[in-house]
Amino acid sequence: MPKAITSPQDSTCRKIAPLRRAGLPLVPTEEVDPFNLREPLRTKPLVVALKGICFTVAIELMLAADIAIAAENCRFSQLEVKRGIMPGCGATFRMRERAGWGNAMKIC
Repeated sequence: MPKAITSPQDSTCRKIAPLRRAGLPLVPTEEVDPFNLREPLRTKPLVVALKGICFTVAIELMLAADIAIAAENCRFSQLEVKRGIMPGCGATFRMRERAGWGNAMKIC
């Protein structure tokens, strides 16, 4: 099972920032984008299971997933919004689509 990316202290999460600064994709262009933002698009459903505290990329993956299962004690934080940074993998429009405008404003 792949390790989740949920914490800014996670070494995988630290690798994302340089890619973003350089304007490079998070996933190599020949591979399927799990966020479904560019081709090749997913042809199989993406299932995400969440537990504990979920930051940024975990929320992005959850919102891009076809099926998301969260533990009862799961907590979410979209750190970009609190810092005035635009989330880069579609969370701004997907949160509103999934939760509705009013709930999205409460979460962010």
